[in-house]
Amino acid sequence: MHAYSQGIRDAKTYLVIYDDIPKPPDLPEGWSVRFARPNEEEGILRVLESAFPRWPKFAGQVEPIEHLRWKMASHPLAAQFHIIVDSPEGVVGARLEWAFEAKIGDNVCLVREPVDRAVKPSHQRNYAMSAMRVYGQEDRDTNFDVYLGYSSDTPGLRNMRRYRVPDSARYQRSLDVLVCDLKQTQCASVGTSWEISAVDSFDGRVEALWAKAKLQFLYAVVRSAAYLNWRYADPRAGNYAVLAAVNDSGWLGYIVLRSSEKAGYIADLLALPDRTDVVESLLAAALERLRADGVRRVECWSETHSVYRWALDNAGFRRPRRSIGLVFRPLSFPPEEAAFFAEPKASVHIMAGDTDLV
Repeated sequence: MHAYSQGIRDAKTYLVIYDDIPKPPDLPEGWSVRFARPNEEEGILRVLESAFPRWPKFAGQVEPIEHLRWKMASHPLAAQFHIIVDSPEGVVGARLEWAFEAKIGDNVCLVREPVDRAVKPSHQRNYAMSAMRVYGQEDRDTNFDVYLGYSSDTPGLRNMRRYRVPDSARYQRSLDVLVCDLKQTQCASVGTSWEISAVDSFDGRVEALWAKAKLQFLYAVVRSAAYLNWRYADPRAGNYAVLAAVNDSGWLGYIVLRSSEKAGYIADLLALPDRTDVVESLLAAALERLRADGVRRVECWSETHSVYRWALDNAGFRRPRRSIGLVFRPLSFPPEEAAFFAEPKASVHIMAGDTDLV
């Protein structure tokens, strides 16, 4: 049960808002949009592979259909809101959702995030993407506390803005995608009172770490053992490596990394408050492992005022490659309770692994 009651909003106002959403043009005759039913993964996979020849981008040790089944099972509630477009030729469009718990202030909320969205190239320009954008909007919003999306000036997403919920509060944040060039960076090893160990799964030790680490943040995805095992330890997710800083008292921090061809990625990073020394040792171990894998450059997301920015800078993550724009929209609670999203220095913790982009 998530923190905020769905009854907070006035029902009449809520209906008026959704009645005001502009409607896209009708789909072609014989086409329809609906929520996906169980066991329709094969049709969805054909859409994704048709639209994205390299889907999934990061190849793992399992078949693409298994990776898709993993992705569609982020949360029981999210599984109810995947959307497809039918045509006389079969499924031609798909829009998938993730869901996860996140700390917002002192509360735990349920966040929904759209992930893969595609229409078969041969069936585009028939308003299928717009139809999926508005279909079931009210049902989707009433079942979650927060919407997390991406901001972009690409023509496709710019056109979609006309179909968004009017008069709803939105907060935008920008993250730097930092790059470390391993050919020019050497992380010196330092003596520590802890060990850096590779781990295959998450257990109660990460729960104890999260209970203390979360106090640093106004917003962060809840790093529970169950969530982290789904996200990084399930072989269907891809090839991730997890390193933990461990001493006799438990976990001091952990880092999640992966490599693809000559590029490496820091997917997740968490440490006890004010333990920059632990963060630096985790980064050094991660970069050394990626260097051994033949990686030439490593990317890591970071806000300008992240509690880990100083350690990232010391590790060689100094050159922003690009930025990622994120949009937060409160759904089931007063927007002012999330107003800190508009403050650049607010302690918000977002890593690439909190999305499906890594």
